[in-house]
Amino acid sequence: MPTSLNLGLQESSSNFMKHLNLFHDHILMMIILNSIMVFYWVTTHVLSNKTWTNKYECNELEVFWTSMLIILLMFIALPSMLILYMTEETQNPTLTLKATSNQWYWTYNYPELKNLTYDSFMKKNSPPRLLSVNNSILLPSNKWIRLITTSNDVIHSWAIPSMGIKIDSIPGRLNATLMKIKRSGFITGQCSELCGMNHSFMPIMIQSMNPETFFLNSKNL
Repeated sequence: MPTSLNLGLQESSSNFMKHLNLFHDHILMMIILNSIMVFYWVTTHVLSNKTWTNKYECNELEVFWTSMLIILLMFIALPSMLILYMTEETQNPTLTLKATSNQWYWTYNYPELKNLTYDSFMKKNSPPRLLSVNNSILLPSNKWIRLITTSNDVIHSWAIPSMGIKIDSIPGRLNATLMKIKRSGFITGQCSELCGMNHSFMPIMIQSMNPETFFLNSKNL
């Protein structure tokens, strides 16, 4: 759940986002270390009052910085390849959720649950501000879920930052992705594509719960 004055990333709600957070910290650490190293070299050179006007090439230096760049790129490429592989994984989903965007609300449909369909609107003056809805999405935790999204009017985007999900809702087209929520609780997101006057009033709220509780309640529909 986002909080005010939060300067960091949200707590991850999926293993995919957990790896993205670690990758972010990994890259940030390398940027800071390289910035400190470059700052040190420039500062020591300026303070030394030495000039190298007669030096136009240095094979040792060229080999050094080329090797360092290769090593640096390898440190970036290896974890990013793991994350890219995770996005292409195929799983057997337990449940399908269809999210249809409208100006400016969402319509949700559960094909496996007697084709249950309902609309989700933002609740005014209800905490959390601009993120509370009248009908949240109910999903089981620790189960693979297929999300299918489309639009009834303009292009929207169904996005949950704490899960690392952002998928466009395009009229006349079905986009799909897989997700797996690793904890129970409330997870929030918003439409992340400029879609008109009330774009900022299209919140998304997921209420994840224990799978046994979810499927027990679904039988009473």
